[in-house]
Amino acid sequence: MAIASISEMFFANRWMGSQPAQTEADSQAVAAPDTAPRCLVWIDGVGSYLLLAANRVTIGRASSNDEADVALTGPLARQHSAITRIGDDYVIEPLQATRVNAQPLDQAAMLSHGAQIVLNEAVHLNFVLPTPLSTTARLDVTSSHRGPIFVNGILLMAETCLFGPGPENHVRCPGWSGSVVLVKRPGGFAVRSQREILIDGQQQTGIATVSFGQTVSGPDFRFRLEECGSSSCKPRLI
Repeated sequence: MAIASISEMFFANRWMGSQPAQTEADSQAVAAPDTAPRCLVWIDGVGSYLLLAANRVTIGRASSNDEADVALTGPLARQHSAITRIGDDYVIEPLQATRVNAQPLDQAAMLSHGAQIVLNEAVHLNFVLPTPLSTTARLDVTSSHRGPIFVNGILLMAETCLFGPGPENHVRCPGWSGSVVLVKRPGGFAVRSQREILIDGQQQTGIATVSFGQTVSGPDFRFRLEECGSSSCKPRLI
């Protein structure tokens, strides 16, 4: 199954009112600092992806304020659901009508690879964990919702994100001969690979810091990161 119940204590204490003692990691995960990097990843010949590095991500209706991290144009509340990364786990919180694998949710539940999420019987998303080597996840919109800012998917980034040809990559890049790893750093990102990497035409060695607007390239790949502000670069899926 692609959904599992969180422990009774977790539900009773964290989501139903009283607050248990939390570890520092849990506290940081629930807080989901707004300073976490967010950007669009443009990959030549592949597509574009919204990358969100906060531990907690909200999904909701697009509005003038775009209160949700993933703002969708559809019959949703402004804050319809939230997905939180706690350690190696992902938890979905149904703030409004939400189903996972056809099961209506009235409390938070854990997500695992392949979970089918339906918001208000309208917006359909697929939750993907491509590899056990990284806790980064991907959300794919599987309904026919598209909009002015088209993205192929939404990346919920933990520490690393893999781009490459194989199924273990968070973004499949069929024309590439190997993988490139995007690494989260405080306030930004770095890249590493066993392959030759250039940043804005300059050859790099080891783990190289990449800034927004710079182009990362190699023998058969090319991509760049475009910075998103708190109210920009949000996909509006009609």
